Amino acid sequence: MRKLALAVLFALTTTGCATLHNGSFGFINYFSQQRKLAAAVNQIEKGNGTAAADILTALCAEKGMAGVTDEALFRLSLLQLKAAGEKDYLQGQQTLERLHKEYPKSPWTIQSVQLLDLVNAANEQRRQNRSLRNSNQLLTKENKDLRQNLEQLKHLDLQLEQKTKP
Repeated sequence: MRKLALAVLFALTTTGCATLHNGSFGFINYFSQQRKLAAAVNQIEKGNGTAAADILTALCAEKGMAGVTDEALFRLSLLQLKAAGEKDYLQGQQTLERLHKEYPKSPWTIQSVQLLDLVNAANEQRRQNRSLRNSNQLLTKENKDLRQNLEQLKHLDLQLEQKTKP
């Protein structure tokens, strides 16, 4: 009984007064979310990123809870960034931005500041690369058209020379 009372007291002090919601104890929800987070971390450790991402996505869709959701957002963003490969890191970026917006004082937010800067820079670089690739394609097409026009002019010039020769 004493251990149970200590566990309840610990839960109330770690989750704060904000966990009391509609007359129910939020610490039950907190421990439920903690279990889900632990399961996701276990999946990450086993190398099963897909299962971990599914758990973390579901966890992040639930009512946010400091100490759980912030860590879940951070870990989910890492999985999203890893899965992105050469694609845009937009989903990972959005998850990190959500972490920064909803949990600005979280230790997970503090750890992710440089990561978000790198992701933003990488996305900007990819945007610029796409723009340059499009410009390059357009210039290549214009260059081809100019070459064709130059060939036509040479041909016309030859025809003109042949007509002017007696």
